[in-house]
Amino acid sequence: MGDSSSRDGSSTFPSVTKLLVAAGAAVVGLGVGLAVIAGQMGSESNANGENNNEERMMKAPGGGGTYMPRKPFEDDPKGYFRDLRAGKKG
Repeated sequence: MGDSSSRDGSSTFPSVTKLLVAAGAAVVGLGVGLAVIAGQMGSESNANGENNNEERMMKAPGGGGTYMPRKPFEDDPKGYFRDLRAGKKG
């Protein structure tokens, strides 16, 4: 019995190979999962403006491509459009 056969004549290499492939897949899956979670955490904190001191901006609706602060629009979009129609730009 100098080869890689077990007592019943089957080889042990396929089972070891399957185990190593499964372990490798688990490690890769864990790494990808952690990367996705870290990316979501980073985008949420940036989207909420928690990690930077800059005011979030947006293209002004009806503003011809100009930019405006996002918060006033989100706080009162109806008022923004009312003021826009009245000739007041916010």
